[in-house]
Amino acid sequence: MRQVFADTAYRLALTNPFDQHHDRATRASASLEGKRIVTSDAVLTEYLNALADELDRAVKEARHALKDALGETRRTLDHFAAKTKSEQRRVA
Repeated sequence: MRQVFADTAYRLALTNPFDQHHDRATRASASLEGKRIVTSDAVLTEYLNALADELDRAVKEARHALKDALGETRRTLDHFAAKTKSEQRRVA
């Protein structure tokens, strides 16, 4: 059985649909059917570190987006609370 070495760039492109080489990696993967894909510990370490970095960035972005959304929700609630108090004073 023929062996093919998979490097970090290939693994990242294959698992990230937004990677500029994703389509190429997907096509390459399809052409490797019947071949044994091998790699090294160093590649796996680099790949997992890159995934962890991407996850960390995604969590930070999600945290900021949530904070912004909660802030906007708070401002909206404060606005309606003030409006309601104003209307209650006017009615009373």
